[in-house]
Amino acid sequence: MDPVSDEELREVAAFWEALRTFVAHAERACRSHGLTPQRYRLLVMILGSADGETTVTSLRRRLHVAQSSATELVDGAVRAGLVERVPDRRDGRVSHLRATDEGARRARSVIAELRAERAGLRDLLQELVRRGP
Repeated sequence: MDPVSDEELREVAAFWEALRTFVAHAERACRSHGLTPQRYRLLVMILGSADGETTVTSLRRRLHVAQSSATELVDGAVRAGLVERVPDRRDGRVSHLRATDEGARRARSVIAELRAERAGLRDLLQELVRRGP
């Protein structure tokens, strides 16, 4: 294993600072639009899927949570009117998840509010990649 240089340590510190700053801004933006950060991530994963729908099992993998946690998160979002379950036409055991108009509106508002912060984080990541290991 190669030793860690002082420059690499500074880059890692800058990365974590930028990431935490982004997360803090995102949490504030979520709350200002009536979403928890978890529901925001759920909505983003649904809206960002290929057809705007997904399943609990797919969400579990994409959010890196246990099946029971994904189910609980979806249940809460359904009760809040942010997500709806759509039964699969071929397999009655499967439900697809779709953001409601209200859920999509709120998530898109947060996404728009965080454009500058995402751009700054992206620029930092690109700079770190450009510099290499």
